[in-house]
Amino acid sequence: MISIKNIFKSYRQKQVLNNLTFDVENGQIQVVIGVNGSGKTTLINILSSILKQDGGVWKIGSEVLGKNETNVDIGYVLETPIYIDKFSAYEYLQFISEIRRTKNYKGTIVELLEKLDLPTNNKVPICEYSKGMKSKVSLAAALLHNPSYLILDEPFDGIDFLSLEKIFLILKSLSKQGVTVLISSHQNIDLLMGVCTKFALLHKGNIAFNLSRSELMNKSIAQFGSGTGHINKYIESQINNE
Repeated sequence: MISIKNIFKSYRQKQVLNNLTFDVENGQIQVVIGVNGSGKTTLINILSSILKQDGGVWKIGSEVLGKNETNVDIGYVLETPIYIDKFSAYEYLQFISEIRRTKNYKGTIVELLEKLDLPTNNKVPICEYSKGMKSKVSLAAALLHNPSYLILDEPFDGIDFLSLEKIFLILKSLSKQGVTVLISSHQNIDLLMGVCTKFALLHKGNIAFNLSRSELMNKSIAQFGSGTGHINKYIESQINNE
C-alpha cells in the first residue's frame, strides 16, 4: 500500500499540509480532490521525491522514501511534465526505457502508443502535439516498466472523452492485477466516479473525508437526494463545514 503518516509541509510559514494521514490500499484507484491551493500538488511532489516534507513519514510498500530517493516500481505523471520536444512519442518512450533499462521495451512501446491513440512513427515531434496528446505521452511513460504503483497528478488534462474511456479501461485492468493508483485531479466528480474506487477530499492541508465510491454516493443521496449534482453538493458541504 501507499502509507502517509502525519505529513507536514509549509511554504513561507504558511501551512500547506497539516498532519496529513491516510492509506491507499493495494489495487485501489484512489483520487485526491480539492480546491485550488488545497495541497494536492504539494502532496504528489512529496510522494515523487521532488519535495521533502517538514515532518512525518511516508512509504510505498515496505520502503520508506524521501527527497532524492526513487523507487523503480513506481510510475509517475507530474503536473508539468518535462519532454524532449524534438523527439516523437516513440523516440521519447525509447529514451525513457533506456534510462530505466527496461527489457524488451520495443513491443511495449508500440502497444502503449496504439492503446492511447498516439502516433507510432517518428514523423511528428512532441512539440506539435496537443495538450491531451502530451498528457497521454506522460501516462505511457509512467506505464512503460509495468510498475506496481502509479502516482498521477492531473493525468487527464486535455484528454478527449474517447481516449478517457480507453485510459479508464487500462487503469481498471491494472487495478484488478493489484496495481495501486493514486490520482490528484480537479476533474468533474461525475467523470472520476467512472474510474476511481475511493475518494479523499483534501481541505486546508488535511483529509476531510476518505470514502469508497458507494459510501460517497450513499452519503450524498442521504443528505441531498438523488437529484442532479448531489455529489458536488455533498463535497461543497464538507468544504464549507469548518
